Amino acid sequence: MRLLLVLLGLLFSLAPAASAREADEVAPPTMADVQAALKRNDPAGAARIARAIAKAQPQNASAWFMLGYCLHAQGKLEEAVVVHEKAATFPKVAPVALFNLACAQARLGAKDQAFDALTRARAAGFLPNPQTRRDPDLVSLCDDPRFDKLIPPAGANLPRGNPKQFDFWLGAWDAKVRLLGAKGQWNPGGTLRIRIERAVGGHGVVEYTEGSIGGSTPTHGFSLRAFDPRENVWTLLLLWPSPGKPVFSMLQGGFRHGRGEFLAGRGASLTRFTFSDTGAGRFRWDQATSKDKRAWTTTMMFLGTRRADGKDIAVRTLTPSVCPGDEFRSFDFLCGKWDAFEGRSIMGGAAVVTESEDEYAIRAYDPGRKAWVCYVLRYGSPRFVRYQGTPDSLANATERLRWVERGKDRLVRVRERRVKGEWKTTKRDVFARRAR
Repeated sequence: MRLLLVLLGLLFSLAPAASAREADEVAPPTMADVQAALKRNDPAGAARIARAIAKAQPQNASAWFMLGYCLHAQGKLEEAVVVHEKAATFPKVAPVALFNLACAQARLGAKDQAFDALTRARAAGFLPNPQTRRDPDLVSLCDDPRFDKLIPPAGANLPRGNPKQFDFWLGAWDAKVRLLGAKGQWNPGGTLRIRIERAVGGHGVVEYTEGSIGGSTPTHGFSLRAFDPRENVWTLLLLWPSPGKPVFSMLQGGFRHGRGEFLAGRGASLTRFTFSDTGAGRFRWDQATSKDKRAWTTTMMFLGTRRADGKDIAVRTLTPSVCPGDEFRSFDFLCGKWDAFEGRSIMGGAAVVTESEDEYAIRAYDPGRKAWVCYVLRYGSPRFVRYQGTPDSLANATERLRWVERGKDRLVRVRERRVKGEWKTTKRDVFARRAR
């Protein structure tokens, strides 16, 4: 049921606004109150508020949807099933409400009812993604043949891929940018220099880009790509920061007949990246958008030619210009050459990467979250591991990384695993700066 969390903002924006009241009148509860209770980790309180709103406003789809979510989160699955069904009667929330219904039925052991709800969810427009397959509520359904038909692997409809499909892109490139004009014409949109190299023993492909797109403001870009043979899918982790806003994005897809296609988003906001014309010394990259995954509008393209000199680009060693604030400098202590890895600030100070033989990691400060976000790709594992927090504690649900010593010439990192609710140290790494 984790998928629905991304819809909370949308649902609250759809909720009816409260009317004006006299100053001494007690304001009735609102969907903002539900959100506030959830932020306090109080699903029971949020359920009471959502129930009151649903009772007062029986046609409030957001109230019914969130009541079902809050009951589900408390483990009150029998009651949640009834409310999920009610929420599914409202078209704007029906796809995800039916998916949540399937999750509840699966946890109750009602497999046939769960698959019926999944079937209805797909018919209503629910679009699964690779994370959907790993939803813990659906574990009991994974071994059933019906599961792959309703929630197919991300690369199920692609020819069998391999980790060398981006090898055509290795090296140094120049690219001309073309932008779609207001009247449908293609206009010159700038130039880029691109460097592509392998990482993590060939498990990953790294892109560094600099130049300009649509104006004189410098453009900086980064991506790290990895192929998952189990899911038969490529995952593209991107960081193309605007000044002061280094925010990650992710796409997934694969290659068919020499053409690469990678998608992101859901609902009425979809993005597609396409690689084509990948002949000797050239490539074409397109960006397109869609509201329904059927009609696509291409808005930008790169036309790349291989650099004859193979010269690297300066994007790896730029001074802090894109993100110059002190809040973006917290991981600069990693920069330099250490005995087990090399660290550097990239893209005008927007991110810090570290690279070793068995691990590639990128970290960027997200002002919206007021937290650092870190993605790690490790040798032997085709999936990115995400952490969030501070340099003192970057964590996810199961693992935590802490830099407990940050000296000029010595670093100490502790890796911990969550065991029965407590953090237990599993590894302690000591790094010394290489002699100059």
